[in-house]
Amino acid sequence: MGNLDPSVEENAQNLGASPWKTFTSVTLPMATPGIAAAMLLVFVQSIADIGNPMLLGGDYHVLAAQVYFQLMGSYNPQGGAILAVILLIPSITAFVLQKFWAERRSYVSITGKTARTRQKTSDPLAVGLGTALCSTVAFIILLFYGMVFVGAFSKLWGIDYSFTLRNFNHIFFLRDTRPIFHTLQLSAVAAPISGIIGIIVAYVLVRKRFIGKNVLEVVSVLSLAVPGVILGIGYAIFFNKPPFILSGTATIIILSFVVRTMPIGIRAGVAGLQQIDPGLEEASANLGASSSQTLKRVVIPLLRPAFFAGLLNAFIRSMTSISAVIFLISARWQLLTAAILAAVEIGQLGLAAAYAAVLIVLTSVFMGLLRFGLNRLGKTPTDLSC
Repeated sequence: MGNLDPSVEENAQNLGASPWKTFTSVTLPMATPGIAAAMLLVFVQSIADIGNPMLLGGDYHVLAAQVYFQLMGSYNPQGGAILAVILLIPSITAFVLQKFWAERRSYVSITGKTARTRQKTSDPLAVGLGTALCSTVAFIILLFYGMVFVGAFSKLWGIDYSFTLRNFNHIFFLRDTRPIFHTLQLSAVAAPISGIIGIIVAYVLVRKRFIGKNVLEVVSVLSLAVPGVILGIGYAIFFNKPPFILSGTATIIILSFVVRTMPIGIRAGVAGLQQIDPGLEEASANLGASSSQTLKRVVIPLLRPAFFAGLLNAFIRSMTSISAVIFLISARWQLLTAAILAAVEIGQLGLAAAYAAVLIVLTSVFMGLLRFGLNRLGKTPTDLSC
């Protein structure tokens, strides 16, 4: 939305279109790449989720959890493989539909021409409805997070809600704090790698023509669609034999983080590039700039919002990853999400809530620091838009 030229909306209104007509006929269609990318990401993340269904699903079964149970509970790798293949079908279908929807027309809005700052609406009805909707969503989200902190500071979840610091004392003084530091360390290494590779791959997919482009585009999103448990088992088997012995090391966990989060940066980069006029790059080339100079001085600055969106999402997803790394952790390298799952499995909900509270605080602090750093560098808050 931040990249849309407001003059296009102003032209529609000058021609007599109402604000609602302008939104439905101009703004919404121009935002199609971002909407389609968001829908695809939400779909594939939901269909491949394993942690939430295992903890909350009860008798309601989903494919990703069944793959895990087939492999780890029934020791039936053939059955797990069949379910994994079935799981890929709707994910690939969603990708094809998203690609068709987003690429059937042009969405270029960044052309290099000067554009005025967007005038925000002051219509009381629109402002009131928007505020009510956003406030409702924000309240529900804060309620979920608030209950985590209630459980973290309660003596016994569901019975005694008296205030206590026992759960945090258990984490920081009675238990090993390595899961916290290891999660931060590994996520901080994986996030920039994922963000940089994602932008480069997005540029290649959108701006270059080569044999196998469609294959690369499909593969770039499959790591999100494939259940994390399958990827984790695959890593554990493949990297457990010479010459790639990485089991039990930080490298294999970082590799898992990068592979799982890179599609987010790719989709953000693709959505951003679809709004940038290729004429800007052609003009740079006509002035004598090489491809690397054009990428560095023209494309990357315009893709800054997409890059930071991918970087932020990569860090948060790495911090909160569980299904892809549950088979890769070891006594030497432990993660917060695995500690949360272990606490829930033994019935220590207060301890699990305390671990979750620490995870929430850490990710929130990272987002705040990133925003502060951008402001110091003269960037705008929209550079963090996701």
